[in-house]
Amino acid sequence: MMKRVWRISDAAQAELFLHRSSAKPKTLTNPLPILTKISTQRFIRELYASQNPKPSSFSFPNIIGLFANKWSCADIRAREDLCVKVSLLRDELLQSVDDADEIVRVLEEKGVSLFKIHSDGSAFVELLNQLRSWPPLAIEVFFFT
Repeated sequence: MMKRVWRISDAAQAELFLHRSSAKPKTLTNPLPILTKISTQRFIRELYASQNPKPSSFSFPNIIGLFANKWSCADIRAREDLCVKVSLLRDELLQSVDDADEIVRVLEEKGVSLFKIHSDGSAFVELLNQLRSWPPLAIEVFFFT
C-alpha cells in the first residue's frame, strides 16, 4: 500500500515539475536532477524497507497481552479501594464547587497525599474520569497538579 502511495507521490512530483517547466517556455531545465532525486529517494525507501522488515503477524498477539485488562484478585480489590477513595475526594470537591479557595484546600489536604500514594497517576486519572460530568471542576483539578 505504501509503495503505491510513494509511486503516486513520485509521479505527482514529476508531473508538477513538468507543469512548472511548461509554464516557463523561455527557460530550459534539465529534468535529470529531479529524476535523480526521485530515484534516490525511492532507492533509500526500498533499502530501508529491506533492512527493516515488517514484524510478523505471529508476534502481534503477544503484544496484545500487554494491554489486556487482566486483573488479579488483589488488583481488583486495590482498584475498588482506589475508586472509593477517589469518590470521597470527588464528593468533597463537589460540595465546594463554587469556591475555588475551598477546592484548593481540599486538594492540598486530601488530594496531594492520595496522588503521592498512587504515584503512577492512577488516582489522578480516576479523579478526572469521575469528574467528567463536571468539566470546569476537572479543569481546576488538572491545573492544580
